[in-house]
Amino acid sequence: MTARRSEAQLAEALAWIVRLPLLGDRELAGLLGIDEIDARYLRVELDQQGWVEWLAPRVVELDEQRRAAFLRADALDDLAACSGFAAHEIAHRAPVRQTDVLARIPRIATVTAVNRLLAELAAQLRAQGEMALVDAGSLPIASANRWWPFGADAYGVVRGRRGAARFFVTWDRAGVPDGYRRLRIRKWAAEVNPAEPPWVFVVCADAHAARVWDAELRSQASQAALSEVRLTTADEVLASGPRAAIWSIPGAPARLRFEQALPLRSTDLAALLAFPGMCLHQRPSNMPVLRDRLRIAAVRPAARSIREDTAALAIVTSAADKACLDWLARHPRLSVSELALFLELPGRVVARRLELLAGDHAVRRLEIEGTELWCVTARTLRMLAEAEGVPWNGYERYGAVSAPSTADDAATRPSMAHQLGINHVFARLARDAQAAGWRLGVWRNEAESAHLFVSDGRRAWIRPDGSGAFWRGHEERPFLLEYDRGTLDAGDYRGKFAGYMHYFETTEWRERFSTEPQLLFVGADRRAEQRVRSAVVANGATHLPILLTTEGPVSSGAGSWRWASVARDAERGALFPAVAGSLSVGRLHGE
Repeated sequence: MTARRSEAQLAEALAWIVRLPLLGDRELAGLLGIDEIDARYLRVELDQQGWVEWLAPRVVELDEQRRAAFLRADALDDLAACSGFAAHEIAHRAPVRQTDVLARIPRIATVTAVNRLLAELAAQLRAQGEMALVDAGSLPIASANRWWPFGADAYGVVRGRRGAARFFVTWDRAGVPDGYRRLRIRKWAAEVNPAEPPWVFVVCADAHAARVWDAELRSQASQAALSEVRLTTADEVLASGPRAAIWSIPGAPARLRFEQALPLRSTDLAALLAFPGMCLHQRPSNMPVLRDRLRIAAVRPAARSIREDTAALAIVTSAADKACLDWLARHPRLSVSELALFLELPGRVVARRLELLAGDHAVRRLEIEGTELWCVTARTLRMLAEAEGVPWNGYERYGAVSAPSTADDAATRPSMAHQLGINHVFARLARDAQAAGWRLGVWRNEAESAHLFVSDGRRAWIRPDGSGAFWRGHEERPFLLEYDRGTLDAGDYRGKFAGYMHYFETTEWRERFSTEPQLLFVGADRRAEQRVRSAVVANGATHLPILLTTEGPVSSGAGSWRWASVARDAERGALFPAVAGSLSVGRLHGE
């Protein structure tokens, strides 16, 4: 590598790091079209010259921890002097402020995924030879004078012989509540210019998320203004790369490759932020590196800003820690034994992890009726919300995650007993599943399980106390759960069963499940179970796939629950027949 070429590549590498903060060596190599080792040398040299620094946050989904580079906070003015751009202009076009970097640390999985998508797109287009990615960047956090669609993560510009086109990328996370997905689309519809709708490529978390995106995009009155949205799934992008992935048009049968999904226009587009011919110099930096500050902030949360505090917690929590915190946020007030059951870990391991997380102010213990339970703190709730790219108050509202306060602990409300009862029921289901060679693979809370739909032109809905799926190998058995402590009356059941009958008759369950779910009713005692049975008959719901049981002495752990269909109360069997391996009512007794 000649000195001249090295200087030019250093400037180009810095430009990419400025536009795409927390950029890894692999992604930098793809954008520059060089070997990853050469990209690492460029990043190290920029570090030694005082232009960039790095963090090594763990990307849970990719199970990797690599160095990710970004512009040093005190280098912005020097960059402005070298590039010819004003500092405020650079900050408007690229996320170079310290707050921008801090906001991306909890979202490192999304940041890495988007950076990798753009790098792979650049490499694939370069190999194809007809088009090229000539500009791309992550979008600033600040919303003032926003020129990009609400919630977009990045932009890109491709150029070919027939012209150029700008597009935006939104990476949808599995933990994003459906309600927030719909809110994002409604905001797009409200602010988009019908004359110049933006091209937005949405990478949906999974098939369910893709259906939600598709349905909401089609439901908007200003559908024409959203016609340039293209959808695919994360699995499709990871398997084929962004260029070869199949992109769909909402409400249309067309399946397109990237070049077909983004037609080029005759007008050329200038790069938003480029530094051609920029000469870099050795610059002094007396400011401590961010990674050292975050290590201190992790154990002194009160001494830092909320954004820095959240980033610090994200840095020090491992993948196993985050799994523990996510369970407690979605299902608060679990005991060590219950959490160990769901995480499939020894109780002593979970107890030790909770103690360490308590030292980081990520969880707290509480006692209810002599039992030690655990929940997350507001600090953790902010971190989890940031990881999904959702405002923490919206995350709490749409995702039904919560960080209960000490005032909530003292309250003696029926809802508290109901929630603790649901926790016990799911723990018992998980225990019974393990005993039969299955496992509780998914547990969604009440808000996550709620489903709003249209039946016969009218809005209908169901809101079970929870839902989930049992797994065994490649087999999956979904279910909806209702838990009755004897507090529901005939009117409650009338509305509940009306919703379920519409839900099953219209096969709305296909929105969430691949096979028809079982509807499980658990009564706190035999009287509660009998009330459910009577309500099923009275409301003409005997044709629904319902199984009933009585909670009984949950703490005893003696034997598996015995379940019965509505018509056969006397004939009870295990939920998991040892041979048939089915939740079918007809096979309930095939032990």
